[in-house]
Amino acid sequence: IESVVEFDDTLMEKYLEGLNKNQMEAVLYTEGPSLVIAGAGSGKTRVLTCKIAHLLSCGYMPWNILALTFTNKAAKEMTQRIAKLVDKGNYSDFVCTIHGFCVKFLRAEIYHIGFPKSFTIIDVEDQKQIAHQVLDHLGVDKSVKNINSFLSGIAGRKSTGGYVETYLTQSANKIDVENCRDEFELYIAMQLKLFALDFDDLIHLTLYILHAFPDVLAHWQQELNYVMIDEAQDCNTTDWNLV
Repeated sequence: IESVVEFDDTLMEKYLEGLNKNQMEAVLYTEGPSLVIAGAGSGKTRVLTCKIAHLLSCGYMPWNILALTFTNKAAKEMTQRIAKLVDKGNYSDFVCTIHGFCVKFLRAEIYHIGFPKSFTIIDVEDQKQIAHQVLDHLGVDKSVKNINSFLSGIAGRKSTGGYVETYLTQSANKIDVENCRDEFELYIAMQLKLFALDFDDLIHLTLYILHAFPDVLAHWQQELNYVMIDEAQDCNTTDWNLV
C-alpha cells in the first residue's frame, strides 16, 4: 500500500476502547469473509464502525472501503460515528445505502450505455405521474387502485433485470410510442424521454454494466478492497448479486 493513514496510539485506543472479546475479534479480523451474528442492541453497528477505523489504521484509504446500510439515517449515523474515531477527512462517501452506492457508481459509469451522467432519479410520486401519462395514452381508467396495480406490474417486469439490455442500452430496441400498446414499453419510453431512473433501475443498471463491461468490474473490484454490510440478513437476491 503506497499511502498509509497515520494513526497515533491515542486514536488506536479510542476505537478499541470498551469492546468485549467477541467484538474485538470481529473488529481485528481483516483477511477473508466474515459474518457477525448478534441480537438487537448488541453493538453490531459499533463493530462495523470500529472495523472501518481499524482498516484505516492498517493503511487502507477511505475510498477502498465500502460500507452498505439499508437506510439513509443509518448511513448518516455510521458516518458520524466514524468521524469521531478517525482523523478529520479520513472517511468517505462510501458509507451509504445500496441505492446510494449505485447512484455514485452510475454517475461515473452510466455513459457506457449512452445515458448522461446527469440522469434524474425519480421517487414514487414521480412514478405515479408517469403511470398517469401511460394510462392516458392507452385510454385506461386512472383510479388509485389502477395506478398502484400498474406500478406493481412495472416493478414485477423489472425484477428480472433483462429489460435493461432490451430497452435502455445504446443498441436497444427503439420504442414506437405512437403505435405502442404495451404498458411496460410505454413506461420505459417515458423514462427514457426524461433520462429518469427509479430505485429498481439503479440496481439493475449497475448490475448490467458490471456484467457487460469487464474492465469496469475489474476497476471497482480493485478499488473496493473491503465490502461490509450492516443488517446483511435484509439483503434480497438482487442485493446479493451486487455484493
